[in-house]
Amino acid sequence: MGQLVPVRPLRREEKTLWSSHAAHAWNDDGCELVVIDEFPSTLTVCDEVEARARLVLGLRHPNLATVREVARDDGSCKVVSDWIEGERLDALRAAGPLEAEMALRIVIDVLTGLGGLHDHDARVVHGHVEPANVLVGRDGVARLVRPYLGPGRLVVIEAGALHRVAPEVLKQADVDRRADVYGVGVLLKELLPESLPEWGARLSEVVATALASDPSRRFTTAAEMARALRVVASSHVSTHATITLRVDYAAGERIDARRVELAPPAARPAEPAPTKPPLLPTMRIAARPVVQAASETTRMLRVSLQRVSRMWAATLGVSVVLAATLVWIGVRPSSATAARTAPPPPPPALTMSSEPPAPSVLPVREIEIVETPAPTAPAGRPRPRPRKPIDRSAVF
Repeated sequence: MGQLVPVRPLRREEKTLWSSHAAHAWNDDGCELVVIDEFPSTLTVCDEVEARARLVLGLRHPNLATVREVARDDGSCKVVSDWIEGERLDALRAAGPLEAEMALRIVIDVLTGLGGLHDHDARVVHGHVEPANVLVGRDGVARLVRPYLGPGRLVVIEAGALHRVAPEVLKQADVDRRADVYGVGVLLKELLPESLPEWGARLSEVVATALASDPSRRFTTAAEMARALRVVASSHVSTHATITLRVDYAAGERIDARRVELAPPAARPAEPAPTKPPLLPTMRIAARPVVQAASETTRMLRVSLQRVSRMWAATLGVSVVLAATLVWIGVRPSSATAARTAPPPPPPALTMSSEPPAPSVLPVREIEIVETPAPTAPAGRPRPRPRKPIDRSAVF
């Protein structure tokens, strides 16, 4: 493996009996980031952990964290494993509940990793399947870490929840790969939402089979349980690309910050040295930005005043139109009302006449006779007698 330089301890939410460190490993290929789990020799299961770690040493599987080295140093056992670029499953759950399709994708990946672990050696049992030991990478693939813990007292104390442990482990009976099937059943029950979709009505049957208290009634292998989930879910299983989007949304910033924090010293960005602000040699250089700022401020004020004046002019025009309209509406009804309430004109005065009234059948037409002066008669002739006006009313 080469030289290992611890970076910092990796904190976990629950109390652990061992310490975990992120470290830089220098080898012929360069510098890599790894995880070191250190088990003190005071633990009664330290020898068992070392034996299990050596059984899976060098095992490579797409859903498992590879164990690279197992060493005894200063009375403790150190196990070096691959660093997974991603986030723990319990942290993803804390960010928000998972959909049923996403939960099935993660659980199927975990079952695939357990299948590879069990096929590698029949004596190997993970015994510690829980969200804290499932890392979901940025590539959307879920991987099991610490495949060397195994069932026993260490699992019960470190997990802090007895419901995750198979009943045969608590009874200290014979334990086989079906204990991991029980752990996956607990994990699936916690990840699934309370209200299952229509297509997931049979998921409860799969969970009940995995959580059977009698090992003989459970699924025989992890691969068998994975097949049952695929049959029940049909095509309702999320893709790894969908899981990648969820990881980036929920923990993308934390992953980026962790990458910068745990980067090798040579790859870390150099911090700029603090520099003093330069002194201005003359007042002319110092006043130039002030003059530019003042001219810019003046231009902005001019533009603002123009906009304000246009707005006031438009407002005044609208106000004048509204006032004229209101005056016209107020005057028009008053004039019409005055016209309606005016008294009728008085009837014409009656005059007494000595003439008989005209017949009512035919209208009386009065003929006005204009008297013209008689022409002057020449001398020596007698003047003609003027004619009397003729009253023709009786004729008509």
